[in-house]
Amino acid sequence: MEKLSALSLKKLLGRLSSREPAPGGGSASAMACAMAASLLVMAAGVTLGKAEADESLKILAGEAGALKETSLSLVEEDSAAYLRVVEAYRMPKETEAEKKARALCIRESLEGATEVPVRIEESALAVLRLAAGMATLVKAGVVCDLGVGVLLAETAFKGAMLNVAINLKSSKNKELTEKYTAVQEEIFREARFILDELKPFLNESLGLPLDGSLVQL
Repeated sequence: MEKLSALSLKKLLGRLSSREPAPGGGSASAMACAMAASLLVMAAGVTLGKAEADESLKILAGEAGALKETSLSLVEEDSAAYLRVVEAYRMPKETEAEKKARALCIRESLEGATEVPVRIEESALAVLRLAAGMATLVKAGVVCDLGVGVLLAETAFKGAMLNVAINLKSSKNKELTEKYTAVQEEIFREARFILDELKPFLNESLGLPLDGSLVQL
C-alpha cells in the first residue's frame, strides 16, 4: 500500500475521512507535527536570506528539518501500530488456547500503539523547543508562520496524548499506565512552560490586544 506521506492532500484527507480504522487521530497528530516543523524551516529559510540573519538559525532549521522527517515516519508507524491492535481483536477466541494467544497479542499491540504517540508527543515538544529558540531570530514578516507552527505542535502533542490515554484505558495494564503517565506529565510540564513563554510573545509581536477584546493565542 502506498505510504500516507506520499499521497496527495486530497487522497490523504480521503483516507482520514474513510470508515477504515487507520489512519486516525494519531497519524493526524504526527502530520500536524510535520507541518509545524516545516513552518519553522520556512521561517528560518526566509530569514536566512537576509544579510543580518543570525547564523545559528541554520542549525535550528536543520534540526527542524530532521523533525519533519521523523514526524512523517510516525504518520506511517501510528497507522501500522493501530492496525495491529485491530488485527489482535479479530483473532479467534473459541478455545482457551486461542483466548490466551488473543489476549497476549492485544496486550502487546496496545503497548506498541501507545509507544508511537508518546514519540509523537516528544517530537512535538522538540518542535516547540526549536520555536522558542527561533522566536526572536526570525524576521517579523514570518513570526505569524512560526506562530502557526507553534499551534500545530501544540495540537500534535495534545492529540497524541488523547491517543495514549485511550490505549492505556483499553490495555488495563497498570504498569504500562504508570510508566507512560509519568512520561506524559513530564512532557506536558515542559510544553506548557514553553507555550506560556511563547504565546505572550506572539500576541505582542502580532499586535493582538492584551485586554481580552479579541481571542488571544
